[in-house]
Amino acid sequence: MKEIGKIDFVTRFEDAIPLLKENEYDFIVMDINLLGEYNGLDTMREIRKMPKFVKLPIIAATAYIMPGDKENYISAGFNDFLSKPIMKESLLACLNSLFY
Repeated sequence: MKEIGKIDFVTRFEDAIPLLKENEYDFIVMDINLLGEYNGLDTMREIRKMPKFVKLPIIAATAYIMPGDKENYISAGFNDFLSKPIMKESLLACLNSLFY
């Protein structure tokens, strides 16, 4: 997926804070099950509090899919939802729907 662009990868929100402060991003793909104190839903809410990320597309991702999950994550504030494993084609289709 590196051909899509520069990718930063962290497993916990606490490690993402310095990256978020120092960098600009076009979008974020957020695993719902993160390590650390925050889960993906909590992390998305914290990121949305940062002025430069209020409107940034944040895509939820999880391997544990239940009926209604996509709708629940979108109503919670995510822009879209991808199931794992995330394939390049599905990510590109998601990004096309968000940006075009």
